[in-house]
Amino acid sequence: MAKFLLDSDTIVDTGEAAASWEECDPEERKVTRLIPRDHSFEHEKLFRSKKGNYYMMMYNDDAADAPWSGWVSPKDAVVWLLTNGHKLPKDLEQYADEILE
Repeated sequence: MAKFLLDSDTIVDTGEAAASWEECDPEERKVTRLIPRDHSFEHEKLFRSKKGNYYMMMYNDDAADAPWSGWVSPKDAVVWLLTNGHKLPKDLEQYADEILE
């Protein structure tokens, strides 16, 4: 469980999230990532807050490295979920047609 200040006035608590999704093992990834990550973190985890907003936590296995968290748009959440082999939650299904071609 971790708490992050995402805006000057918004604190999210991963332990209180309405839902969360782990990234898949790269060998199990359903979609090939053509664009490499633009960060140095080893892991990503997506959360939906109690208010229905999406945010990502990025972290390393080394506990000495501080994790990072930031808001994620609904479209970016859809891309991340599909890339990692997850089913879309109901509130994101409307974005699938915009992303899938």
